[in-house]
Amino acid sequence: KHIGTEVINTVAKPKLTIVQTDNNGGEYLTEGKEITFTLSIKNEGKISTDIINIQNELSQYVTASGYSYTVNGTGKAQGNISNNKLDIKRSVGPGEELKINLKAVANELLNTVKEASFESVFTVSGDIIGQLSSNVLKKTVEQSTVL
Repeated sequence: KHIGTEVINTVAKPKLTIVQTDNNGGEYLTEGKEITFTLSIKNEGKISTDIINIQNELSQYVTASGYSYTVNGTGKAQGNISNNKLDIKRSVGPGEELKINLKAVANELLNTVKEASFESVFTVSGDIIGQLSSNVLKKTVEQSTVL
């Protein structure tokens, strides 16, 4: 009787779902209003990501005031932003959902500018996954009306 010793290796990659939302409820926000951009990264694959870079460089029309993130709803970390740019390095395991909350405040506009538009997009990159982008959120900061 002969017993085979064949080994079958399956090459797998993480399967990430990346979605950006915000708490603003529309496109427009007035000067001084706080907005939170939330990025959800869910790994529906069978293996972990390597260490991935998660970034969002905010527009000149908003100023970042900090960030926090959770894994599967459990608080993990919070911190400050440098030069209006979020930069987190972290892995995401199979079945994990990483949620990042990036807080910002709409800047005061010049008196000659009624409104200014910008886009928010997160990039996620790593050796195994390459470079991915979230959906784009378009926002417009408008002058606050002072009577």
